[in-house]
Amino acid sequence: MVIAVNCSSMVFGFAPAVMFTVREQNKAVDALAAKSYDFPLGLHALDMEPFFLNNVLAADASSTPNSRLIPM
Repeated sequence: MVIAVNCSSMVFGFAPAVMFTVREQNKAVDALAAKSYDFPLGLHALDMEPFFLNNVLAADASSTPNSRLIPM
């Protein structure tokens, strides 16, 4: 009972929200997700950014606008 009371006091005022982030604003995560199919199953901790992310991170740092074609 004490644990339940302590936990409920910790989450008081916490309101989880689900938000949509467009792909153009999350290119690094999109690139990592696409590349994840090449890795074996399991947890992979990266010590530094993978080489395939260099251009994505550079464009993100310079605030270069990105666009993509949406099939209709």
